[in-house]
Amino acid sequence: MADLWVGANEQYKTIASAIKASKTGDTVYVRAGTYINDSASIDHDLNVIGVGGPVVLKATKWLDNGKAILITHGNVHLENLEFTGATASANNGEGVRMSDGHLEVVNCYFHDNEEGILTGDNADATLVISNSRFERNGFGDGYTHGVYVNHIASVTVTDSYFAEQKEGHHLKSRAAVTVVTNNIFDDGNSTTSYSIDMPSGGVGVIKGNYIYQGAKSDNPVAIHFGGEQTTKWPNSSLTVEGNVIVNDRAGGMVVANSMPDALATVDGNTIWGQTTTNAFNGPVAAHDNLFMNSTDPAAPTSVTVLKAWLAGWLVPVNGISSHAYANDITAVTTTGVALSGAGKGLVISGSALNDRLSGNYGPDTLAGGAGDDVYIVHTNKTLVAEASNAGTDTIYSDVSYVLPSNVENLVLNNSTWGIATGNALDNVLVGDKRSTLDGGAGDDTLIAGSTQTTMIGGTGDDAFVFRSYAAAGSVINDFQLGHDRIDLTALGLPATAVGDGTIQFKASGDGTDIWVGTSNLVHLKNISAGALSAADLWVSNAPRERMVVEQVITSTSGNDNIVGGSASTTVIMPNQSYASSTITTSGASTIISGVNGTDTLTGVQRVKFSDGMLLLDLGPKALVGEAYRLYTAALGRQPDEGGLKVQADALTNGTSLVQLAQNFLNSAEFVARFGAGDSGAYVDALYQNVLGRLPDAAGRAVQVDALAHGLSRANLLANFSESAENHALTAPLTVMGAFVPMQFDGV
Repeated sequence: MADLWVGANEQYKTIASAIKASKTGDTVYVRAGTYINDSASIDHDLNVIGVGGPVVLKATKWLDNGKAILITHGNVHLENLEFTGATASANNGEGVRMSDGHLEVVNCYFHDNEEGILTGDNADATLVISNSRFERNGFGDGYTHGVYVNHIASVTVTDSYFAEQKEGHHLKSRAAVTVVTNNIFDDGNSTTSYSIDMPSGGVGVIKGNYIYQGAKSDNPVAIHFGGEQTTKWPNSSLTVEGNVIVNDRAGGMVVANSMPDALATVDGNTIWGQTTTNAFNGPVAAHDNLFMNSTDPAAPTSVTVLKAWLAGWLVPVNGISSHAYANDITAVTTTGVALSGAGKGLVISGSALNDRLSGNYGPDTLAGGAGDDVYIVHTNKTLVAEASNAGTDTIYSDVSYVLPSNVENLVLNNSTWGIATGNALDNVLVGDKRSTLDGGAGDDTLIAGSTQTTMIGGTGDDAFVFRSYAAAGSVINDFQLGHDRIDLTALGLPATAVGDGTIQFKASGDGTDIWVGTSNLVHLKNISAGALSAADLWVSNAPRERMVVEQVITSTSGNDNIVGGSASTTVIMPNQSYASSTITTSGASTIISGVNGTDTLTGVQRVKFSDGMLLLDLGPKALVGEAYRLYTAALGRQPDEGGLKVQADALTNGTSLVQLAQNFLNSAEFVARFGAGDSGAYVDALYQNVLGRLPDAAGRAVQVDALAHGLSRANLLANFSESAENHALTAPLTVMGAFVPMQFDGV
């Protein structure tokens, strides 16, 4: 058995060429990068494993073979690969097509294909999927799906995430045995049909999943059993147990069993949006299910996170300080890292530190606890719960949102015509495009967005802030003379701007326009021009902090010069990946070139690419690089943002690399992934995690012998982490800061 390497500096430049050269039992290792139209047929037992970062298999035209990016025969293992763009003339281009044998898919990402995975009919074939993601797959005709399993022996899907397939199902299986455990199925705002469809019956086991049937779903049923074919598996049965199921679809149903001679057993589920009279159809035996409606006296006030989700896509495990599982649930306790909710009915709790909590498209409750917390909100169904005097907190929302009690700041982000409504505190409200900002009570700071903004200060002494002339045409509805101020300090005007005529007050309609040079910046309703004076403006020195919250700036298609403010600044690069960008520095500036042009960034802390986040502010680059390398060495994956910051801060504050290595070895994630193991197994794990390859015999013997003669495992981990080979592998991801891939960027 041989190892074959694919990459720009490897023997094989394409995956197809390495597969063609491989023999039965070989392993093809693929370096991080994007491989365009690199399709192949695997005709023997083979392992294909991505190493060193995202390995993207991208189709940009109809597949030459008319089927899939990868076609598999025999026993095939696929790991750490991303499949996207698969199309075919028959409208069913797949990321992967399994023809026969056994296929194992681990930690892979399938998105924006006409079909994620498709299997052929083969009575002996088996498919196993774990820790993988399926998003936005489907042609849109209802016949293509996230995963489509035909008549095979069995399919097992665990610890995986399915979201927003196009018209088809998340998972369709005609297998004799279908086992689906500890996954998330999330329609979001899409038109996905069934979450899980088993049209031929068989033995179905659906346990410990989170299933959300969206309001726009193409079908009201979440789980469909035996409803399509006249020829069905004999001795069929269905078990649906211990799931959280939310159905927002009008006329929705949890389980529809269309097999009169097969029983569906539905036990111990938490069900939202249904009642006992409309949840099931067909032969169903239901016991101990909890229906979350307002008349149910037993309805709890929160739903905890299932253990498997904690270890999978919901949240990065590193930084979770409590793993005291009770049965299959755990409370989420963090040490200040980023957490992300499934989006339908979960309570995501933070820590006493500064947390970054993200909801999804549904009724999650985000509770940060003490600390200065950041909340990411995509729907006004997401609730934010904060205690009094528990830090200064900020919500970033894609939609109109009302600040709840005890939360200070609200930023409209990627929102057009959004309304930000304050509370009784001294709020900071930040607009986006054509926003309305309503401060309410308190001394509020209202910051105009990237286009004209409507501002309502409410009671209190309010500040109306203009950071650029792009907000020209804005309106202030209730400016209070002697109390409110208009802050123009970001425009770089001289202190004499009112006296020298740069700023002019001109009567207009029901009030006064304030002109700055040739820009009609803002209209003040019910205020006469003669009543205004320089005392109503802050021109060069504002006594109030103008930007106390993180700002988000979107790069345009031209060459932008972006300067961050006094707050943390994130720049979004639309449709531009980190892998395709050229990044250099010039003095204190970072220069990024790509499909959006060449941008110069100064005072920017984070850059959001389509494939992840570049972090520029975690500390000295040398120490950040050490933390990054150690993270990947210990856990075999790239770091989440919060966890990486914790490790970089520890090194900055004097913790030794060896002590940090020991902390990783003691972590629950390391123990769960690798266990105690003997010295040989430990060395094997380091070679795979750190160097992305199996050990050579001589090198393995040297390391095992060193452990036998007293070298600690922590020292060996640190040595591997700082090896020249690992430096070379991680350099592209750490040379300009730290790149965190999409699944761990915390947004």
